[in-house]
Amino acid sequence: MAQGGPVNVTQVIDEGRFSAFQWQVAIWCGILATLDGFDNGAIGFVVPVIAPLWHVSPPDFKEVFAAGLFGLMIGALASGPIADRVGRKKVILVSTLIFGGFALATVWAQSLGQLYLLRFITGLGVGGLMPNAIALTAEYAPRRIRNTVTAIMFLGFALGAGGGGFVGASVIPSYCWQALFVIGGTVPLVLLPIVYFALPESIRFLVARGGRPGEVARLLNRLTGKATYQATNGFVISEVHLHGFTVRHLLNEGRAANTVLLWIVFFCNLLVIYFMSTWLPTILREAEVPLGTALSIAGAMPWGGIASTLVLGPIVDRIGAPPVVTGLYVCAAIFVTAIGLLGGNVPLLWIAVVGCGACIIGGQSFINVMAATIYPTAIRSTGVGWALGVGRTGAIVGPLIAGFLLAAHFTPKNLFFSFAVPTLVAAAAMFALGLRLRHARAAAVEALPAE
Repeated sequence: MAQGGPVNVTQVIDEGRFSAFQWQVAIWCGILATLDGFDNGAIGFVVPVIAPLWHVSPPDFKEVFAAGLFGLMIGALASGPIADRVGRKKVILVSTLIFGGFALATVWAQSLGQLYLLRFITGLGVGGLMPNAIALTAEYAPRRIRNTVTAIMFLGFALGAGGGGFVGASVIPSYCWQALFVIGGTVPLVLLPIVYFALPESIRFLVARGGRPGEVARLLNRLTGKATYQATNGFVISEVHLHGFTVRHLLNEGRAANTVLLWIVFFCNLLVIYFMSTWLPTILREAEVPLGTALSIAGAMPWGGIASTLVLGPIVDRIGAPPVVTGLYVCAAIFVTAIGLLGGNVPLLWIAVVGCGACIIGGQSFINVMAATIYPTAIRSTGVGWALGVGRTGAIVGPLIAGFLLAAHFTPKNLFFSFAVPTLVAAAAMFALGLRLRHARAAAVEALPAE
């Protein structure tokens, strides 16, 4: 049994080794994020096939794309405050049920109207899962490796989004476009009962909410691998407890400027990510790139993000996210511009698309971690959810604008030039946020009493 006063759960997690139990949390969240990303990105890979079958033009799908993204936005905005009240695990399970069930139902869609409704409801589930998977992973990870662990977990989303292109290139020509949604809907529904038993609730959340010391003790014993803790110990976390409407706290206590800057970064980055993932296969097809090649190139973009996150994660843990992410967004502007200049040059398109993915998807991994770490436990899911929710407005706007510009016969060159601008705005906002965080840390150090 632990001796002395109340057990500081934050200290136990931050000072302990990263155990098999904590790996289990990160891995299951990563698996669900992979399925989340697969169902989110699947629609972009089937549009080149559905459009001629249904006798509609690709720009006619812009409302379908927007419906799915609007669902993501609502799911992200609503799930954060709900999870900060009822727990991360419950929201993750319900979100998985929603996006799996309605992805499977997409198999029976026969019109744009039906597809519109199904993508909106699927988006509610997709949007609800990610903020809470990020929060849960971050709350189980020690501070010293939290950036790397959480960013790697988020790579599941990129892996799933890119996997849709490779799976689509294999199954769509041999079967039909519906096969992609059979896979995307069946797998999460089959795994859901396993996740129910394998995934724990957040220890930090349980301590912050109070009232379940027995469960906290059980989870800490699993985390440490020792029968050290009992419900009678009493548990605390090294954070200020917040009460009332959680969203309000994102803009109080000196958080307003940081929150707004973070929202700008999310908005601009997700605008570019969803423009690329939604329209790139179609634009490549119109550049006379073969269907299988177009799907594979578009599906390769997330792999660049995976590589950059793995390589840069330890650097971010050492020097912080702002300088790394600022550099990534400046490079992203170069790669996005290059894609517009390359036309149907397949070898160079591979390089430019993978490089673009390394910058914008790698950047997204790290800003997700920032959203999970600059807010305390009591509002962490809300902070991540609202950052993603505001970002989803960019995800809606990006494909819609691109659809209108394509309908107005914008050239790919001018289209990609236009979408390079938001990456530079994101770089400026991240640079400013980094300065504010650095000044806040310096002020905190100066405020410490002299020894």
